[in-house]
Amino acid sequence: MTDSNNNNNDMPQFPFFPNREQIRSFKRNIPVSVYDFYIVDEIKEPDAYLEMIQTLKSADPQDTIFIYLNTPGGNLYTTVQIMAAMTNSHAKVITCMEGQVCSAGTFIFLKGDAKLVNPHSTFMIHNYSQATSGKGNEIVSHINYMRQYFDKLAADVYKEFLSEEEINAVVYGNDLWMDSHEVVRRLDLYKHDYAYTGLDLDAKDEISVEVDPRGTMANPKPKKKRTTRKKKVATKKE
Repeated sequence: MTDSNNNNNDMPQFPFFPNREQIRSFKRNIPVSVYDFYIVDEIKEPDAYLEMIQTLKSADPQDTIFIYLNTPGGNLYTTVQIMAAMTNSHAKVITCMEGQVCSAGTFIFLKGDAKLVNPHSTFMIHNYSQATSGKGNEIVSHINYMRQYFDKLAADVYKEFLSEEEINAVVYGNDLWMDSHEVVRRLDLYKHDYAYTGLDLDAKDEISVEVDPRGTMANPKPKKKRTTRKKKVATKKE
C-alpha cells in the first residue's frame, strides 16, 4: 500500500493569490460650472448680452446654463444671435418660463435643451413688428424680404410646438396666447425634455394629453394615482 499523503507533493501548487501585475487607477478632477442668466426686460441690442453669448460659446460639456425668461420680446436679430449661441453650445442649456414669455422670448425658450415651466405664466406667439424708412422701392423690397425671412424662421422654431395651420395663422397676423398648462401640453405632445414646477416631481409621466382635432387649446389633466404608504417601525437594539 502507498501512503496517499505522499501523493500530495506531486500535485501542482496553485497559490491563493495569483502573482499578477497590479491594476493602477488614476483620478481626474473636472470642474463643473452652473451659470444663471436673466432676461427680464425687453430684448435690446446685442451688446447687452455679450457675456451670456460668450459663456454659451465657451462652456464645457459638463456645465449647465440656466436662462430665466420674463420678457415681452424685443430685438429679433439679437434673439437670432442668442439662439445661434445656444445651438452651438457644448453645455446643457435650460430655459425657464417665469411670468411672461412673449414674441422673441418664445424663440429663446423653445431653443433650450430642456425647459422649465412655472405656473401662472403667459406665453404669446405673434408676427414680427417693424418700422422702416427709405425710398419707396427700398421699403417694398425690405418688407418682402422680411416676410419671407420671418416665415422661414417661424417654421423652423415652432415646427415642434405648433401645428402647420397654427404657424400659418401666426404668419398671417394671428396672436396665440397660452397659459402654463397649455405650454406643458404642447411640450409633452412633441416629446420635449421639460419639467413643470406646478406639479409633483413625477408630473411629466403623469400628464394625460387630450388633443382636439380642431387645434383648440386644452389643459393637461393629471392622472389620479393611488399611492400607499408603508409605515416604518423603528426598533431599538439593547
